[in-house]
Amino acid sequence: MLEKSELLPISILAILKAGGCVTPMVDQLTDDRICHIMNETRPPVWIIDAFHAPRAEQIASSLTDEIRPQLLRVSPDLHSSKEPLLDLIALRDVKILPTTKAYTIYTSGSTGVPKAVILEHRNLASFAAAKMTGWNPSPGSRLLQFSAPVWDVSVGDFIYALTTGATLVLQDRFAAITDIDATIDELHITHAILTPTVADFIRQRHASLQALILTGEPVPLAQRDRLLPLVPSLLNGGAPSE
Repeated sequence: MLEKSELLPISILAILKAGGCVTPMVDQLTDDRICHIMNETRPPVWIIDAFHAPRAEQIASSLTDEIRPQLLRVSPDLHSSKEPLLDLIALRDVKILPTTKAYTIYTSGSTGVPKAVILEHRNLASFAAAKMTGWNPSPGSRLLQFSAPVWDVSVGDFIYALTTGATLVLQDRFAAITDIDATIDELHITHAILTPTVADFIRQRHASLQALILTGEPVPLAQRDRLLPLVPSLLNGGAPSE
C-alpha cells in the first residue's frame, strides 16, 4: 500500500524478481476489504510507506498471528540504509517458472464478494510480447501511468514501460483528471491508456501524443469520431487479466 511515487514500480519489480506475488491495495479499500484480501492471500510481507503506516499497523494488529504479515516500511532514502530491512530477508536463489504467480487482482465486488484473478509470469510475458498495430512504445517514449494500482490496466502500464525502455510517468489521478490536456503537454506524454470518461476531456491535438488506448468502458461512436483527428493512433484495448 503505497502512494503513487517511484517506490511503487520499484517495489513491484522487486517482488516479481524475488519470485513473489504482487497484490496491490489502495486507500479507497475498506478495512474489511483489506482483511478479506489478507485472509485469502496470506502475504508474508506488507509493503507500506509513512503515509499508510498508521492504518496498516492498526489493521495488522487486528489479524490473527497466522494471517498477520510483517510490515515493511519503505521511503525514498531507503537505498542509503545499511541496515537489513527485515529479519526474514536472506539472500537465496530464486527459480521463477512460467507458472509462478506474479499478480493478484481483485474484482470490484459490485456483484458480491470480490474475487481474485491470478496472473502468472507466463501471462505477463505473453502480454508483453503481444504486438498491437499503432501502439509501439520504445526508448524515448513517455507513458502516462494513470490508472489505480488495483486496476489491472496499471499492470499493463508497468509491463509496457519495463519491457520497451519507455519512461513511466507517474501522475496524480486527480491532477490528471482536472486538466488532462495540460498533463499531456507539460509531461510530454507520448502514450496513454485511459478510460473513455477521462479521454473525453482531451480537447486538442498534442504534439507529443502518439497513441491512446481506450479501455474499461464502451467507446461511444461520437467520442471515437471526435478523438480520431486529435490522436495519430487511437485504439480500443484490454488489460492483462482479460
